[in-house]
Amino acid sequence: MKKTIKKLDNNVVKALTLACETAKDWEIGFQWLTHTARYEQFPGSLMVTCVFEHDEDVRRLTIEEND
Repeated sequence: MKKTIKKLDNNVVKALTLACETAKDWEIGFQWLTHTARYEQFPGSLMVTCVFEHDEDVRRLTIEEND
């Protein structure tokens, strides 16, 4: 991995770690997140996957439009 791409990835990880810890405090059933990216096509290739405790948590958030 090139030095610039590694630096970009580290910054993405830092930002997503902060987002993850913040979402855990909201008591909305959020568990964790992960990401993938092709940094040659960044930011368009960034994909963040959020995992919730129950499907109902996702449905409730979708209805309430909390994003």
